[in-house]
Amino acid sequence: MVDIDKIIQNSERDAYERYTEIYKIVDDGDRKMAQMFDGFSRSKALFQLALYYGNNLLNDDEIAQLSEVARDRIFSIQKIWAEE
Repeated sequence: MVDIDKIIQNSERDAYERYTEIYKIVDDGDRKMAQMFDGFSRSKALFQLALYYGNNLLNDDEIAQLSEVARDRIFSIQKIWAEE
């Protein structure tokens, strides 16, 4: 995780450069939150569950309650992301 305090205190960069870097971090976080929590539908369910699991919002015990097919797909998505 990026430490925004370090960006703020970085005197080698001017205020606008620091602002831009922080804005990008916040914007990226907003996009990730939107992917996880906006527009629930069955077609996006496994993708969203994979995002929850990847962001430690679901633990192994909770994932174990899902069907074997669902778990396999979630772990496949995680594997693809790890390879990127």
